Amino acid sequence: MLKKFFTILAIAASIISCGEKDEDLGEDYFLDPKNFPYGNNTIVCQNIISIKELKEKYSEVISTSKAAEILDDIQIRGIITGNDIESNLANQVSLQDATGGIMLSIQDNGLFTYLPVGQEIVVNLKDLYIGGYGKMPQIGAPYNNSIGRMNKILWQQHFRILALPDTSKVKAKEINSASELSEDDLGTLITLKNVSFKDSDGRAVFAPSDTYENRFLNEQQYSTNFVVRTSGLYAKFAKEPMPQGKVDLTAVFTRYNNTWQLLIRTYSDVKVL
Repeated sequence: MLKKFFTILAIAASIISCGEKDEDLGEDYFLDPKNFPYGNNTIVCQNIISIKELKEKYSEVISTSKAAEILDDIQIRGIITGNDIESNLANQVSLQDATGGIMLSIQDNGLFTYLPVGQEIVVNLKDLYIGGYGKMPQIGAPYNNSIGRMNKILWQQHFRILALPDTSKVKAKEINSASELSEDDLGTLITLKNVSFKDSDGRAVFAPSDTYENRFLNEQQYSTNFVVRTSGLYAKFAKEPMPQGKVDLTAVFTRYNNTWQLLIRTYSDVKVL
């Protein structure tokens, strides 16, 4: 009986703490707001559903580029796989679990300072909004009959950091062709191997003007709706020349309506072979 009691206590503690803890740091470290000054440390992990289940639940809202308030007391839990460290993912981060990914749209800068790649978090979804920005699954706030960025104060109330960041948990899906991707991969990190940039001549940059620029890959010429998209205004690597020759390209896979997009997180995501 006593053994059963302690087993129940252990299970309860794991639910409350939410994350896998470093034994050297101890439980109190992860509950202390001095160590985790961002987010809401009072959130208890419960009613967690997968990101795939969430997107399926709101598939009609996402596919029609509208927004809906999440009224159910549900949560998602995952790893940050992309952020705004070089500003191509401005005001947003990508969150991924074993089943898929989704974008979190937040009206704030410097998200990478407390949501680095490899950071595990839980998001309390009740009272937030989900929708499709050009059919791209996104959590945020309603904007122009669709989905936009949530207020940064609201965001801080709805997520909790679970443990120290661990980049070893970030695994990009390796593919050799865009044809290997599907809607299930939206919001996830992928590595497209052995490709080359169309129009790269040693001088052409990712985004020459202060607008968004779509660049094409030679190996995907059959598909004009598959692009590498860069913000000329925000991305820190926008004026860097596109490399010539073959590269392995790591990016967050997104869409805008019928155009499939690769969003490079940092210049180092382009690995010259």
